[in-house]
Parts: sequence; structure tokens; C-alpha cells
Amino acid sequence: MNASFDERKKAVQKAYPWGCRSGWPYKAWLKAQRRYLARYAPKNEIAKKLPPTPLEQMIAKAKAQTPGEQQ
Repeated sequence: MNASFDERKKAVQKAYPWGCRSGWPYKAWLKAQRRYLARYAPKNEIAKKLPPTPLEQMIAKAKAQTPGEQQ
């Protein structure tokens, strides 16, 4: 298959097999999606174009909170 990275990304996202995008199945899907797409991503675009891992999502959420709001 000679598809561009963006075409592959759209196809993988469209192929999500479960309805609800939350919980363990979604996290496993994101991990598998990231692992697959990493093989085809341009080297300088890997961090920008791949979906964030749950850890990266958590870090971004923590950075978005102000110091007074953290629990």
C-alpha cells in the first residue's frame, strides 16, 4: 500500500472498532495506533502528528491547570 502518512492516519482512526472512546479499550487502541503509525511518520513530524499517549495527555492536562487548582 503506497498511502501517505495522513491517509494512513485517517484510515486507522476510522477503523476504531468500539463505540465509546474511553477507558482501557481506547487507551489500548491509541497505543497500537501510535506504534503502527510511528513506522510511517516522517522523522521530523513524529511528535506532532501522532496521537498523544495517555501519559502525554495527563502531562498536558497538568500543565494546563494553574498551581492553585492542582489537587
